[in-house]
Amino acid sequence: MGLYPSSKQPPIVPDVFLSLDVQVAENWWEKRHRSYFFWEFGKPPEVVIEIVSYREGNETGRKLLDYARMRVI
Repeated sequence: MGLYPSSKQPPIVPDVFLSLDVQVAENWWEKRHRSYFFWEFGKPPEVVIEIVSYREGNETGRKLLDYARMRVI
């Protein structure tokens, strides 16, 4: 699921995230509900988890900075 902090930026896709106290659509499995738009949910997720592997994914570089800008732990 992609995290969209703004409509003008491409999504960032974590391995796992947790967002408390948000209302999920009843039909969340439909493709149109598989994005996390900050402006619709009213906040960023509380926690984001990136699993670092041998493949280059920039988890400790650009993604880390992006999460900090989003105010995600």
